[in-house]
Amino acid sequence: AQINSSKELAAGLLGSEDVFGTNLSLNSNLEINIPQNVGSDFVRINGSISNGANGPRGVIKLGPGFAELGQSGTGNTYTGLTEVKGGRLRLASGGGFTLIAGDIELSGGATLQDANGGGNAIANTSVIRFIAEAFYNPGGGSDTIGGFEGLAPAAQNAQAGGGTGTISFGINNPE
Repeated sequence: AQINSSKELAAGLLGSEDVFGTNLSLNSNLEINIPQNVGSDFVRINGSISNGANGPRGVIKLGPGFAELGQSGTGNTYTGLTEVKGGRLRLASGGGFTLIAGDIELSGGATLQDANGGGNAIANTSVIRFIAEAFYNPGGGSDTIGGFEGLAPAAQNAQAGGGTGTISFGINNPE
């Protein structure tokens, strides 16, 4: 399944056609491609994302643009890999809901940002793997994650930090 966006939104306003509020059951990986790096060009998914009948599937964020995973009263339960291969993926649960339950791979100068002031939008067992230069920002809340891994030498410029949040580790298995 694919979501492609090339719409530029004036003043960062999101129209109802740019918000996916329906629940998604993944029978294949979900690719979200935002091909422009315009601050106001983004897509928000507010519905719950779960595994489909074909087992665990993941979410792949492509392109230099901006995507956001939100929630509509429940967290996401898909357990496949979340890959952020460019641009920014922001997690905006607003209520402490888990938005990423599986592991995460960051590459291509991508940013993963936890925008929830309460933290914990990433499961406590999820490992964030830096495949190449990338950035993880815990935002304003605290988050417990499974750990960090990096594939040297490509990940030597990977960074974690920013905001006022703190990062705690459930496990720590750096390579």
